[in-house]
Amino acid sequence: MKIVDQEKLDLIELPGHFNSFNKKLIGANVGAKNVEVMLGIAEAGGGSEIHYHPEAEHIIYVIEGVLRIRNEKGEEVELKKGMAAYIPPGEKHQPYNPSSSRTMYLVINSPPASMRV
Repeated sequence: MKIVDQEKLDLIELPGHFNSFNKKLIGANVGAKNVEVMLGIAEAGGGSEIHYHPEAEHIIYVIEGVLRIRNEKGEEVELKKGMAAYIPPGEKHQPYNPSSSRTMYLVINSPPASMRV
């Protein structure tokens, strides 16, 4: 068993993201090969450009705040605290925080994700 304390993890700003950060909770850092879990933190107006994960199933679960996800057709869904979205491999999406306060969410990828625009 491996224990991770998110308070001790560095914030990571991924390529293609703006005013949005991650903390890698579970992944190669603990020896996981088939899944990764990150804590996402999107400041007001923060998010990413539209992208996709070619091989990863992608799950977003909102812990605090509001997160909108836009698809390549421009359609949007809004996730509030306690809501989750499943994004299959290859589906383009663009998460962003439309509010004036911070949004926190979990990102779960299986297998660990690479990102393409």
